[in-house]
Amino acid sequence: MAEFPANPANGDKHTIGAKTWEYNATTDKWSIDLFGLDDWTISQDASDRLLFSHNGTLMMRLSTTGDIETRGNITAFSDMT
Repeated sequence: MAEFPANPANGDKHTIGAKTWEYNATTDKWSIDLFGLDDWTISQDASDRLLFSHNGTLMMRLSTTGDIETRGNITAFSDMT
């Protein structure tokens, strides 16, 4: 995993490649706008799960073992490789 600053201040930004992450001291999390959409964020919690939020509401968690937890339905794709 990429190395982030050890003691970031609220609002600090850290760039990896072409993507910029922003630190939120209230939640102690880094977030990124991967999709160019202001209403979605992806962050990581203390258990290293990825957290996908929409307008501040947690919608899905993805664990390091591949487990997915979601608020909505999941549609399976038969053509995924």
